[in-house]
Amino acid sequence: MRKGLIEDYFPSLVHRDYRTLLLWVTVSNIGTWLHNVALGLYIHELYRSPGWLGLINFFSYAPTIILFLPAGSLADTRNRKYILVISQAIMAAGALALAFLVLTGYGGLAGISICVFMMGIGIAFNFPAWLAIVPELVSKEALLNAVSLNAASWNMARFIGPMLAGVVIAFASYSACFFVNSISFFPFILALLLISLPATPDSHAGSAFLFRTMAGGIYYSYKRRLIRNLLITYGLVNALGLPYIVFIPVFGKDVLGKGNFGVSAMYAATGLGAVVGAPLVTRLHRAFSETMLIKGGVLGISFSLLIFSWSTNFWLSLFVLFCAGLSFLITATSINTTLQLKTDPRVRGRVMSLYVFMIVGAFPIGGALLGIIADAAGMSRAMSIGALTCMFWGAVIVLKPELLQAAGIADEI
Repeated sequence: MRKGLIEDYFPSLVHRDYRTLLLWVTVSNIGTWLHNVALGLYIHELYRSPGWLGLINFFSYAPTIILFLPAGSLADTRNRKYILVISQAIMAAGALALAFLVLTGYGGLAGISICVFMMGIGIAFNFPAWLAIVPELVSKEALLNAVSLNAASWNMARFIGPMLAGVVIAFASYSACFFVNSISFFPFILALLLISLPATPDSHAGSAFLFRTMAGGIYYSYKRRLIRNLLITYGLVNALGLPYIVFIPVFGKDVLGKGNFGVSAMYAATGLGAVVGAPLVTRLHRAFSETMLIKGGVLGISFSLLIFSWSTNFWLSLFVLFCAGLSFLITATSINTTLQLKTDPRVRGRVMSLYVFMIVGAFPIGGALLGIIADAAGMSRAMSIGALTCMFWGAVIVLKPELLQAAGIADEI
């Protein structure tokens, strides 16, 4: 690929350290999605209940609900490199423990819950540090592309990981998927140890800066209308839209009558949509503002999931899942970029910890809620409620554009 083409479509890849970390975090993400799909299929096979799927998903992310404030504070006041190394090692250990439990026949709800909770502790500290360090790895002009490639990495893994899960489960076992995930963390850890990352904000640790405290991140975000409403938007679509990922095994097996490979294809379709969205959002940004992309993304999520909720055609379901993945990528990337650019660097870690909470905190809570509704009223009705709620908020931010505009100089960092 010519250098000019890389600079045009993927300007963040010009930066060597970012390029190296992105490669290995993609490998780790593939292992994570291999793990997630295998765990969902394993739980569904054992219990055949959307409620249990939602509950295990909740245990995966519950530590973030508890720890997101101290995690963000650490990302602003300690060495992010070592936070990332330790958190990755914790996730690897949790995946390895789960693999042994399932392999030895002790993979019941209690053991699974403990393992995924342990991995959730690693997730809680990993995400704020990783998100906060990205702006230091690339130029300001390449930040949107770096953020979109981060999301694309996660979603490319959501395309490749599920397909690998179908193969590994068919030819090996569920436990093999968890072993592979454990191993996938180590190349990223090694890359972190070998490269020189930018200086971390340790110099702020002894500062009297107002936003040094954990509560300061909440105060800072609440007082700025733009940041506050971006976080509300992201939290809502993750709480009531994104849980469709958790329930794909239910739709794939119980509604559409497909086996493990069909379910894997459904996961892959939504991941492929996000992969396509990564270079697309860079081009769209040249014609539309981040605000316009956010509004379009929220409405795209809503309509896609509403159709998916009631689809009984496998190919239609694959298409709308592709559209949902694309819409989520556009929404998440645009919100992330705006938050990064509008946040004071000294409090960026804490603001990004709130951003992380809006996915790994709101997502499992919403998933558990929709799982309970699904057990009582049916999976299609539950997903429709989520989609229609997101659609309502999308209409609100379209009809009241001031909600996603900076209120004044305080928002114009």
